[in-house]
Parts: sequence; structure tokens; C-alpha cells
Amino acid sequence: MPAYAVLTTVTNQPGILFGLTKVLAGRRANITYVDIIDHADRQAEIYLEFSADTELDAASALPALSAELSAVPGVSNVELTPSFNKI
Repeated sequence: MPAYAVLTTVTNQPGILFGLTKVLAGRRANITYVDIIDHADRQAEIYLEFSADTELDAASALPALSAELSAVPGVSNVELTPSFNKI
């Protein structure tokens, strides 16, 4: 299964992780790693790695996924990044 990763900048509030994982679950993605980075001087970040049964086409599916994640209340930035196993 292809591996993907996303780094989101978020407001530290209840339900933010649920909102992000709900979007991924809706796309039948299997979350394989989560890291929550809390910063004292700025917004928190949540890094998620996931795999998908079908390859997400960079031309259409990844931008749509990024837009869905950006629409989660409290998300201010979404960055698609290489997963750790691709680095």
C-alpha cells in the first residue's frame, strides 16, 4: 500500500484530532503513525502518516484530501510531506 504523510497546523482544542482522522477514515486510509507537537509560542502541529488501498493520484485526490483537511474547524495549514519511510 502506498504511504502518505500530512503535517497540519492546528488550534489546540477538543476534537481536532477526531476531525482530521474522520477525513482520513472517510477516504478509507489506514493511519499508521501520529505525532502531536505542542508549541508554547505558536499553534500546535499534528503529523499523520497513513496508507491507502488505492494510490492517491497527485493530480486530483491529494489536493482534494488537503482541501478536506483544511476545512476541519481549527486547521490553519495543511502540508503534504514525504512519509518517514520515504526519507
